[in-house]
Amino acid sequence: MERIVPEIWPIFERGAARLKEATALGQHVDVLPEVQFTMAEATLSIFFGDEYKNTDLAHRAVDVAESIAELMGLFQNQSRLARRVPWLWRIYTW
Repeated sequence: MERIVPEIWPIFERGAARLKEATALGQHVDVLPEVQFTMAEATLSIFFGDEYKNTDLAHRAVDVAESIAELMGLFQNQSRLARRVPWLWRIYTW
């Protein structure tokens, strides 16, 4: 913890600054993508180090995580089939 927190703290500060900038401009802010991106950056930094800290890899990590969540049925409410017949949705996505 003593090593990791100082490394990832700036990542969370940047994420908070991006949210603050978006709200200052009066834009509608969807927090979920920003939180997902910030967590992806922090996770990449913790597990793989600074050489893997870039925005492209963070976006790819978010895409993979969203795809896995959809395949596992965690985002079932996005589909009419998933809402009405969840067991069939799981079979279909697998």
